[in-house]
Amino acid sequence: MRSITIVTTIAMTITLAASAYAQGKPAANDVWTERPLAIEAHAGVGTPYGLGGLAVDYTPIRWLSLNAGAGAGMDGLQSALMLRTRYPFGRFAPTLSGGISYGDFKEYGGFFHDVRQTVDGAVWTKVDLGLEYLCSGGIRVRAYGGMGTTLAAAECRGADDTGGSPKCSGEGIEMLYGGLAVGYGF
Repeated sequence: MRSITIVTTIAMTITLAASAYAQGKPAANDVWTERPLAIEAHAGVGTPYGLGGLAVDYTPIRWLSLNAGAGAGMDGLQSALMLRTRYPFGRFAPTLSGGISYGDFKEYGGFFHDVRQTVDGAVWTKVDLGLEYLCSGGIRVRAYGGMGTTLAAAECRGADDTGGSPKCSGEGIEMLYGGLAVGYGF
């Protein structure tokens, strides 16, 4: 099931980028490529960058951005590498992103009071939809939301054991996330 999700995400990302590119070359003064390098601050819940983090975003063509960053999650450092496609309408653009992130994670039951399992070194696939806006002066804002699924973990401990158990594999955990990115382009 996870391989289907990954292949579908990659195919959708490539299709969107190819479709947008086929619409024609942008003007020389395209606002999406005027400032191709940006520094972004991210805040949200469960995002690839944790609760809050910083990322570098590079836009080689108006329909595509590469993003790498790190931040602080509830349970430790999170890092991510994401690919984002966009379909620009003036300064607005709907986006589709996909990528991987890495970091420690605790799965809670109830309202953050019962730890079901602790996953150290979780590798996540992340897929999200968003809306991006380029303000004048290089400021950019993006709201996004999506789903993450764990692919693997270095170590997994259930609430009642000290090592991995059959009920605690660290794989296949799914989590919704949402966030806001505010950046400045150079």
